Amino acid sequence: MLMVKMGRVLIAWELGGAYGHLMRCLRLAAELGQKGHVVTLALKQAELPSGFGWPTGVEVQRTPLPARTYVRRPPVNFAALLSACGFECPEDLALRLRTWRRILDQSGADVVVADHAPTALLAARISGVPSLAVGSAFAVPPALHPWPSIRPWERVSEGALRASERQLDEQVTKTLRLIGYPEPLRMREVFEVEALFDTFAELDHYGLRRGGRYIGCMWPAPVAHGVPWQFNTDRRVLCYLRPEVPGFEQGLAALARSGAEAICVVPKIDASIARRYATKRMRIASVPLDFSELLPEANLAVCYGSSAFSTEALLAGVPLLMRPQHVEQWLFARRVVDLGCGCLVPANAGITEWISGLNALLEEPGYQTAARAFGDRNRPHSGENAVVSAVRAIEAHLPANAVPGVDLPGYRGQPSS
Repeated sequence: MLMVKMGRVLIAWELGGAYGHLMRCLRLAAELGQKGHVVTLALKQAELPSGFGWPTGVEVQRTPLPARTYVRRPPVNFAALLSACGFECPEDLALRLRTWRRILDQSGADVVVADHAPTALLAARISGVPSLAVGSAFAVPPALHPWPSIRPWERVSEGALRASERQLDEQVTKTLRLIGYPEPLRMREVFEVEALFDTFAELDHYGLRRGGRYIGCMWPAPVAHGVPWQFNTDRRVLCYLRPEVPGFEQGLAALARSGAEAICVVPKIDASIARRYATKRMRIASVPLDFSELLPEANLAVCYGSSAFSTEALLAGVPLLMRPQHVEQWLFARRVVDLGCGCLVPANAGITEWISGLNALLEEPGYQTAARAFGDRNRPHSGENAVVSAVRAIEAHLPANAVPGVDLPGYRGQPSS
């Protein structure tokens, strides 16, 4: 049997939701495992969607999540966001940090790959383990001081930005003292790692960064479920929403009334809601579908600002109607709007506003022209090539004397608690 260079890699996902983070981690784990590396996944969510399985030989653990969050006001920058996600309480953070260090020790990791996992990056830094960040550009703030506002539609003073970062660093320093690490450490130092952005430069939430490594979207992952379009029409709409998105039902009602052929993917949709809106021209699925088969013939995509799905649509030349839910999605959607490739559904929009947005994007050719131009600029691109680029970067952080071998630990069957 062929002997291969083998290293130990911990892939960590801590913050953020939806399947984009999970699919990215799975694809990296599978590729690393195929090359002979030992991989441990520490995941916020370890529930796989229908049609997916765990990569062979990968150990799966649960990410230590914050005991509670602290949101008194909307975060003004990434520092304030971290504080709101459990960094504000040194006792809670110390508990998670100890857990991450235990995971590091148990995995024997030579390198940590962090997908929106700031506590894992902090644990790697104080443990002396090499690390890099992979994923959304939002999860790695730019090397500016102070970190910039994540609410560009509001006036946020530089003093407020500096105060948020100073408060974060004070809490981190207190936390480190609790676990016996005496040296002060600023979180911006923790993020001074190699970052692989799973996007394109013109879609970076913070704007183009000099020297930023944009590897393109790792999506799509292979999906078993495929369905065809049924009608010969120039009003085909592919929809990817979630029930918790504001105005979700108004959006479904607008699609049902629009006369378009619509295929809607809505994970965890209530069956009664699906029955209420589904028609012959509007099919609703709760499992992932093969978007790569549908997008080339779609005229419009509707979503909540998911960077993975949105980017896949733009690469296919399909404009976007977006109703973001969180600030990360708002920042991404603004980039799409700035490119002329889509528009936003207004806050508190009713069915009339949803229908107006659908008609504008379907009938005004400028949106599709801009989306096609984006696709042309970024061809050739494939998710497979993005995964290969990420894996090569990860391997560059492995020790030169990584022990060769062929035996990989077996998967335990269920994620660890």
